[in-house]
Amino acid sequence: MRRCSVIGAHTSLSYSPRIHAEFAHTAGIELDYGYIETPDEDGFAAAVREFFAHEDAAGMNVTVPYKSAAAALADVLHISVGRGAAVNTLARLEDGRLAGHNTDGAGLIQDLKHLGCPLTGARALILGAGGAVRGVLDALIAAGVGSICIANRTPGRAAELAEIWDVETCALGDVPPGAELIINATAAGQSAEAPQIDPEILSGAFCYDLSYGIIARPFALLASAAGASGWADGIGMLHRQAALSFEIWHGVRPDAEAVRQTLFGRGRFIAGAGCRECGSVDSICEAYSDSGVYRCVACDRLV
Repeated sequence: MRRCSVIGAHTSLSYSPRIHAEFAHTAGIELDYGYIETPDEDGFAAAVREFFAHEDAAGMNVTVPYKSAAAALADVLHISVGRGAAVNTLARLEDGRLAGHNTDGAGLIQDLKHLGCPLTGARALILGAGGAVRGVLDALIAAGVGSICIANRTPGRAAELAEIWDVETCALGDVPPGAELIINATAAGQSAEAPQIDPEILSGAFCYDLSYGIIARPFALLASAAGASGWADGIGMLHRQAALSFEIWHGVRPDAEAVRQTLFGRGRFIAGAGCRECGSVDSICEAYSDSGVYRCVACDRLV
């Protein structure tokens, strides 16, 4: 049996063990996928070394806040890591060295395309400038977005990214209008809070939250009330980047969308549920994973 794990600060809440268990089941692979929580970078490095000391250890997924630390720890960096120096997948090579990969960017682009979000020439706005953003910028640029503006509470963090990538920057309170794709990657999003922005900038834009589950709800409701053209949380990205990691470790790429629907579903109507916006009964559709966000098919509002 092969061993894999997710490692980070709060991995006991991660969906990754469930996702990879289902991947392994559909692929007929015996897999022990666990989670490791570590409080600091020293503990992270020690935990990684201890994990890969076992002969049956195949790989690790790395989550916040250790993606940069994982890049520094890897012996070899795959081309997918790009300029961001953010690694979310560690794999042991045949000679025992650790290879660092980034599947976040590809997972995001795959999910945006699946959702029908136009990317070519699009004006993109990213809220936040942390490690998650470093992992997706190269992929967004390669996908052909027309321009990227990074808005952050502290302008210095955004300026650091502008030194690496050809992007514009601004403060969260001074975001220019006209974005067609808005990605929420703020620390507020990780704390189940909506970013402190003018909601009008969300009007007409496709809004995507890198977070998923209940903590994505505040941004979803803000986007809906502002008249966003569409919204999705990051559950699809999570499954798609996980499928790419699975392929790196096991040589088999599972069907990420089929597994997402198996585990979380989408589009199930909730009998007897009424919409508090328009009053329609039996119109509420459980449309967005387990985030507690629903869409009324009568008035097309998120509630």
